[in-house]
Amino acid sequence: MITYDTFRYFFEPFCYHLKMSNILCSWIGGRDWEAFDGASNPGPILATLSDTNWGVPDEIHLINNYSKRKANDFKKWLSKKTGLKVVCKDVELTSPTNWQEVYEEVLDLVEPLSEANNLTYLCSPGTYVMASVWILLSQTKFDARLLESSIEGGVIEIDVPFDISADYRRDENLRKAQTGSRIATPAEFSDIKHNCRAMKDAVQRATRVATRGLNILLEGEPGTGKALFAKAIHNLSQRKNKKMYSINCSAFVPEELEKELFGQEFPDALTGDRQKTKGVFEKAHQSTLYIDEVNSLPAHLQIKLLRAMEDKEVIPVDGGRPRRFDLRYIFSSSKPLAEEVRNGRMHTDLFYRITEDVIQLPPLRDRGEDITQIIDNRFPQLKDTLKEEDTNVAKKKLSAGARKTLKAYPFPGNVRELYNVLARSIIHSKGITITKEEVEHALGVAAISNDAAEILNRPLDDDFSLDDVFADVSKHYIRRAQSIGGSLRKTAGLLGIANYQTLKKRIDNLEDFEW
Repeated sequence: MITYDTFRYFFEPFCYHLKMSNILCSWIGGRDWEAFDGASNPGPILATLSDTNWGVPDEIHLINNYSKRKANDFKKWLSKKTGLKVVCKDVELTSPTNWQEVYEEVLDLVEPLSEANNLTYLCSPGTYVMASVWILLSQTKFDARLLESSIEGGVIEIDVPFDISADYRRDENLRKAQTGSRIATPAEFSDIKHNCRAMKDAVQRATRVATRGLNILLEGEPGTGKALFAKAIHNLSQRKNKKMYSINCSAFVPEELEKELFGQEFPDALTGDRQKTKGVFEKAHQSTLYIDEVNSLPAHLQIKLLRAMEDKEVIPVDGGRPRRFDLRYIFSSSKPLAEEVRNGRMHTDLFYRITEDVIQLPPLRDRGEDITQIIDNRFPQLKDTLKEEDTNVAKKKLSAGARKTLKAYPFPGNVRELYNVLARSIIHSKGITITKEEVEHALGVAAISNDAAEILNRPLDDDFSLDDVFADVSKHYIRRAQSIGGSLRKTAGLLGIANYQTLKKRIDNLEDFEW
């Protein structure tokens, strides 16, 4: 007699397989539209579905790069012709042969379908790029049967020869070949994920000066990784065995900042004895002192800092004997210091003292595909940090649409903002797969919190201009809509602008704003 456990052991996998749907995926091509418009030729999609030798799918998932309204009529027509469920994904490509766009749209379609379904890709409709992407995906990421349909040959299965298929799968070897000729990044900089030219130049520059004891200025927008660079430079320097100390000049009021920098001596209220507290100059003796946001340093403290650097000693607040120290300095600024000098906000002599070498860190929006590398590195780390609060966190992943949305967003808060958005997406996502909509929500929260306060609380002084405020609000919402829509047409729709050409004119009239 067959027990229940025996039945489950042998038949449950088979039953699970039976639950899987058979799904046909395809672009809607020109000949399919001709068939819809009444041509005698049925077109590749209908011809394939009419040939039952290849089985009848449970669902049809199509990608449309034509009129959305017409595609809806096509979907109804095809469903009526076949009696099958038809799902249509409307996209807008800048070109039907744009490899990156075609790949991302196909990936966005296939990824959520691949886990619990049997897939078939119909390669005939569309451009050669569209056909090639189906083949690439079938041989690498998502296994699927490949079909093609033609008037001459009917419907046939594409059989990729073993040797060619093996070549497709040499992902790791390919990556090694691509990176083999590049200059090796020191281990100290391994946490700085990068591939763009500007960041590679910054890392190489930092590597060359790290061991030479020069004072270094790191310039870049907030969130570009200046503190991470400072730590890497210190760890590569001859002072690496000593703890690096840091201080953020923008985090203190001037009175407290002076004490934090230079220390303090004051009489004890009961005994009258002098009490001493060390500032970071003393604490960091024989190590590295990282002075963050040096552009926020008040004028009188700039002079005191210059004197301390020249004399290699500090006099504590409220008096006391001078205290000697030996330091290596790394500075950072979120504003160009040369411009601060020209505007009279930075002491010229101090500027030349702290800029023995200057390293520029690019904003995330100018780093191209680096964002993918940063996400792949940081996302698992965040999951590991957050998993104690939710056991499902470890299983979470980003959908293709979520990734695309992240890549399109300009991230005014740079890498720091990206980390925050990823964390919010992990925490607040309802399912295992983080959707495009959930990432959009996380981005919307970030954009509002960062920009709204600045826009709504500007001082009504001589520099105030209502036109400037209107312009900045326009830029804010255009960027948000662009991160979601991508194209001009979709962005215009999200903003309630009837014609994308009207949006283009508005963008052209905005100063310092590029699409």
